[in-house]
Amino acid sequence: MTTYFQNSTTGEVSELPIATGQITYTISLLPGTYIAYAWLLDFSFGGLYSNAVPCGLKASCDDHAARPFTVQVGQITKEIDVCDWYIGPFVIPYPPGKEPTTTVGTITGTISYPGGNPPALKVVAFNVKTMYWYWTGTVLGDTYFSLADLPPGTYHVVAYADNYQAGGYADGDHNLIDIVVKAGQTANIEINDWEGNFPANPVK
Repeated sequence: MTTYFQNSTTGEVSELPIATGQITYTISLLPGTYIAYAWLLDFSFGGLYSNAVPCGLKASCDDHAARPFTVQVGQITKEIDVCDWYIGPFVIPYPPGKEPTTTVGTITGTISYPGGNPPALKVVAFNVKTMYWYWTGTVLGDTYFSLADLPPGTYHVVAYADNYQAGGYADGDHNLIDIVVKAGQTANIEINDWEGNFPANPVK
């Protein structure tokens, strides 16, 4: 992954590569106030040094905003732990040149519903690796959906009706099919299996 240290005044960003298994780091920065965040190399998963980190990342620590810290001349700033990986990717800043438009993809597709007239649905994409989920809504009769701004990764897609019925993009044995999302590309699927045992609807 790469860790980014962004000067809150100038916006200038310093990058620090992190090797697999590495758990500590040291970086030299000019004096100033900074925020720190990290992304996997494909921008599929990110974390940051947030207000929840000094709180211990407990369930009661619900403030996941980036926590500024100060670097002073001749002093070592310690315990800037970039370890809050519990929030969605669009809360975490992107470094210059890596804005979401250049790092996300889209899933689009059709909805085949028994009887031919789909009810209003919530279509959810579950990231298989990170467990983040993203959703869009449709209205009565819609047979098309689009899920944009998805970080690259592998997804499962399920549509949920208000009557607790669920339909998925699945194979003949009702297993959800992996959908690979790549930056700048669109994956096309068909939601056509309304008999599988799919994950519960996460959209409240």
